[in-house]
Amino acid sequence: MPSGQAKPQDEIVQQEKGAVMNRRHKIIAGLFAVLAASPMALQGTASAIVNGSDAKSLPPGMVEVRSDKGGCGGTLISPDWVLTAVHCLLAGHPTAIRIGSKGRDMGDWKYSQKDYIHEGTDIALLKLSAGDVTLPYKDLSEFAQIKSTDPAVKSRLYVYGWGTTETGNVSPTLKWAEVAVTGTDCHDVGGGPAICSTPVTGYTGTGDSGGPLYDQNMHVAGVVSSGFSGGRTQYGSVANSWDWIVHTMVNP
Repeated sequence: MPSGQAKPQDEIVQQEKGAVMNRRHKIIAGLFAVLAASPMALQGTASAIVNGSDAKSLPPGMVEVRSDKGGCGGTLISPDWVLTAVHCLLAGHPTAIRIGSKGRDMGDWKYSQKDYIHEGTDIALLKLSAGDVTLPYKDLSEFAQIKSTDPAVKSRLYVYGWGTTETGNVSPTLKWAEVAVTGTDCHDVGGGPAICSTPVTGYTGTGDSGGPLYDQNMHVAGVVSSGFSGGRTQYGSVANSWDWIVHTMVNP
C-alpha cells in the first residue's frame, strides 16, 4: 500500500527502491515455482481441507503464508502480527503473506520482517512492517482474537485453508470444515501441548498447516500442526502459548 525533475540524490533513492521491488518479485516467483513443482511440499504434516465447503466470506484474520518450504495458512491477529506454524518456515529464507482475498492467487503480498518461534512448540509469529495492514483491507474486515483457554472436549470448531482437496488438487478458493475436539492431551510437531480433533464435515492436511482452528465465536484456539489417517488432526494450543504471544508482541 504500501514532481518535478529529480535531484541526483532522489534518483539514487528511486533506483534503490526499484532494486528492492525487483528482489521482492523474484522472491515471489521463486515461491510460486516451489509450489508448482511440489504442491505437497509439506508432506508428513497436516494435507488439505478434505470434503470441505467453499467459504462464503473471509474469516477474521485469515491469510496465506508461503516460504521456500511451500504453502500454509496463518492468522492476522493485529495490524502487524501473523500467527502460524513453525514447520511452515525456513530459517534464513523469506516468508511472504497474502492478505485480503478468498482466492488463492488474489489479494496483496506482504513480507515478514522477522520470524519468532516459541521453542518446544509448533507456534510462530511473523512480524510485518508497521502500517502494512489497516482495516478494512480488501475482503478482510477484522483481525482475529486468540483464546486464553483450550476448547472443551466434544465441542465443534472450524478449520479453513487453501490446501489440496480430496481431488488431489490445490484449492483455488478458501475452504472450511467442521471438526470435533477429542482431547487436549496430544502434542504438536514441535512437542508442545495440542488440541486433538476428528472430522465432522471434513479435515485439514498439507497446505493447511499453520492455519487457524476457530471456536464458535471465530476466536483462534489452535494452529494446524499435524494429521493422521482418518482425518485425526493436532493443533498447537494457543492457550499454552498465550503468555509468549502477548510478551513477544509487546516486546519484540
